[in-house]
Amino acid sequence: MTDVYELWLDKVKESKISEELKAMEGDSALIHDSFYRTLDFGTSGLRGIMAAGTNRMNVYTVAAATEGVVRHLAKGKKSVVIGYDSRLNSKLFAQTAATVFANRGFEVYLAIEVTPTPYLSFLVRYLKTSVGIMVTASHNPKEYNGYKVYGSDGCQLNTNSCEAVQKEISKVNVFALNIDNYETNVANGRIKPVDNDCFDAYTEAVRAQSVCPIENIKITYSALNGAGFRAVPCVLTLEGCKYIELVEEQCYPDGNFTTCPSPNPERADARALLEKQAVANGSDIYIATDPDADRCVIGIVSDGKAITFNGHMAGALLTYFLASVKKERGESTEGLYVCKTIVTTNIIYKIAEEFGLKVVDLLTGFKYIGEFISALESKGEQSKYLLGFEESCGFLAGDYVKDKDAVVASMLFAQMCSYYKKSGKTLSDVLEEIYVRYGRLTHSLISERFDGETGFAKMQGILNGIRSNPPKRIGELEVLSYTDLLKPNKMRLPKSDVIIIKSENDACLIIRPSGTEPLLKFYLEAKNPSDFTSMKSFIDEIKG
Repeated sequence: MTDVYELWLDKVKESKISEELKAMEGDSALIHDSFYRTLDFGTSGLRGIMAAGTNRMNVYTVAAATEGVVRHLAKGKKSVVIGYDSRLNSKLFAQTAATVFANRGFEVYLAIEVTPTPYLSFLVRYLKTSVGIMVTASHNPKEYNGYKVYGSDGCQLNTNSCEAVQKEISKVNVFALNIDNYETNVANGRIKPVDNDCFDAYTEAVRAQSVCPIENIKITYSALNGAGFRAVPCVLTLEGCKYIELVEEQCYPDGNFTTCPSPNPERADARALLEKQAVANGSDIYIATDPDADRCVIGIVSDGKAITFNGHMAGALLTYFLASVKKERGESTEGLYVCKTIVTTNIIYKIAEEFGLKVVDLLTGFKYIGEFISALESKGEQSKYLLGFEESCGFLAGDYVKDKDAVVASMLFAQMCSYYKKSGKTLSDVLEEIYVRYGRLTHSLISERFDGETGFAKMQGILNGIRSNPPKRIGELEVLSYTDLLKPNKMRLPKSDVIIIKSENDACLIIRPSGTEPLLKFYLEAKNPSDFTSMKSFIDEIKG
């Protein structure tokens, strides 16, 4: 890897990266971590810290990935639409990708401002392009950026295509690519701006999923300095909301995320300003979206306190709400699909049983829900899709996009709040009704961080240790079933680095490495809160 470092030191032209490379000289540990591998093009594309090196996000790794995508799509129509979020360097990376595509003869459409990820998914089909690129690291800390690829159906590339792109990237000599002629390509019309009319078409598609007007409620909203700043207030206003108060410090795009260094709306510190403001103004509901506006977190104010709902709770509420409204209107819910990821609450099965819904369990990652929608479309059965959601606060109603959409989720949650308020109920009241009706399940997520090469090796050691000696007990709980998704399984799910352990008392522990961060994730579900103690003691034991 020293040879690769020396090559970069000699070939890199971009001034900031060149300075970073020079500053590394003599720091063998930093050089090793920056160059010991090429940043993986995984199931969510690229994701990494922005810095110099093959294991980092920079204009050269973005250019190499783009060339890999071009080579994978060598045949057929050559057109692409590119969007980017509010992160530092996102626009630069988008322009770099646009340049590589234009140089290779693609018709290129480039967003003129920060773009929600679901809007990019919409644009692929609306503009009928063969591929879409979204520059985003979603909810990761500000040091990160990423690069997602969408196929012509508006869905993220499937696993086989991702592997094919990775092979092509490995053959690319990035220093042979011209990434300095962006302005020339714009002047020659090879790179065109996305027309504003497209945004109007997107908001119309979102509003087509509307259930009822948003009336007589107060909403406080935070875009967390991301791409939702325009779309979410626009749709809420068009749907009838008369009172939307914005968190001013987090209202506009800012890649430094000054008031929320880790801009994940699931984190309490990221929501602190939002919750404080919502309590102060007595909001009925508060909403936060992440930097690329695909995740949405909601909460309410009750007795002067902010109550935030996790993804399990919000998904159960939304499923129950959509099915109830359809039933109230005399519409059949029989055979409609609700898609969820395997780590998402199983209370959905109880709700589905009452309404005749079909629950589909899929691997973690909203791309699998997008693929399911595409499969329904291929049979002309997309009208059977009711809702898809995941525990990490991703939601989608409708088939106008193939990825989670915080804009439609914000609209539906606001409508849900308005709907129940007419009956004198808060969302907490409705959630309690759901628990009384179907039984209470509680959930917890434990994430352990493993940075660098040594961290990765330790994480793999933990997983290999479980696989070589599957547990008979989880603390005080007897194990009833053990499933390793790297092997053929009764769930008929594709091969994946996931371990599922089900125990007595309906307790369940799912273990998987994150696809976007150096994390090992433990998902816990139980009816009895005391059973969490057993699962946590097992986790402490295997961590060593």
